Amino acid sequence: MLRLHVPAFDEYSFRQKLLSDQETMAYNRGYAPFSGYHPDTGCIDCTREDWQKWYPCWIGQEPERFYAYLENERGELVGDVNFHLAGDHYEIGIVILARYRGQGYGREGLRPLMEKARSLGIQRLRNVFEPERKAAMRLHLEAGFRQIGTDGKCWVLEYQCR
Repeated sequence: MLRLHVPAFDEYSFRQKLLSDQETMAYNRGYAPFSGYHPDTGCIDCTREDWQKWYPCWIGQEPERFYAYLENERGELVGDVNFHLAGDHYEIGIVILARYRGQGYGREGLRPLMEKARSLGIQRLRNVFEPERKAAMRLHLEAGFRQIGTDGKCWVLEYQCR
């Protein structure tokens, strides 16, 4: 069973590790460049200075934004999850460290995120990703999301919080 672990300010090294791991971030290759983003690997820089700017925007900002690490029963950090307000719904993100993929952590990690959203009175969660990411599609559907359409090139999946 995974639990949400909202990081303390001095716990930025896991996010740094996650975003700099080429195997983990391979899904993120080739997007529009921005400062600190590496389109050839999909990795994103996460320096202490970046964390100092990012942290107060995401931590303690519920219900507008939420971010947490995913921690397994052995106390290992296996990934992260987040949601943020995007118009009339909330968009989510989930990243599992590559060495933990294929062990059910993706599906299992969505559940506490969905529960957190529900506890905050959030009505709808969405995630958008490319059709070639079939494993992502499967785990979202297994967790209770449904495909509501496409945005031209990506699937749009939604979960109705109840």
